[in-house]
Amino acid sequence: MCGSPFCSKEASASCGCKEILNSSTCTNHVVATGIAALIIVILALQLLVRIPKSRPFSWQLVALSSQMQLVAVVFNGCLGLIYLGLALWMLGTNFSQHASVYLPHRWLVNLSQGFSLSLISFAFSIRAQFLGATFFRVWSVLLTTYAAFVCCTSVVYIVADKVLTIKACLDVLSLPGALLFLVYEIWHVKEDGNGGVENALYKPLNRDPRRYG
Repeated sequence: MCGSPFCSKEASASCGCKEILNSSTCTNHVVATGIAALIIVILALQLLVRIPKSRPFSWQLVALSSQMQLVAVVFNGCLGLIYLGLALWMLGTNFSQHASVYLPHRWLVNLSQGFSLSLISFAFSIRAQFLGATFFRVWSVLLTTYAAFVCCTSVVYIVADKVLTIKACLDVLSLPGALLFLVYEIWHVKEDGNGGVENALYKPLNRDPRRYG
């Protein structure tokens, strides 16, 4: 992609494969954007397939049953909105100054990460019985892996260039945000004996028929 309008102002070295580990380069942004776009497409398709099958009422669909879930959803949702705001601000700067101050790969990576985090936050706010424990288990691991990649590449950028940007801070914060979802899945979402899903905070009542005559 070196020399293309997408990274036309980038140094030729920044389009090498080794630059994937530096979050300031075009190559890293292409990889991060591609993964985020894949997350958005696959997650959206799963939600479109799973939710209509369960046919829940609108008031039954979303529920924040634990404090951990509430913190994880709000934290990651806010991160997603800030990513989206940063991307829109970059686009607005380009339009207002009639110049490509920010190349496409710079605002597109923020846009894709913002959409993916917002969609994931919505998915994790849905009642577990509608999506299943496997859904939360798989997506929490995938999100943590992706967030670890984004966080590590931003740390490399901060250390190497000694520059602290808004995006770098958001990338670093994305890892603890993903870990919140992972902890929520491990502690609060589990399968019951009938193949359904129950919240681990709540235990079924042991009703002894002898006690009730």
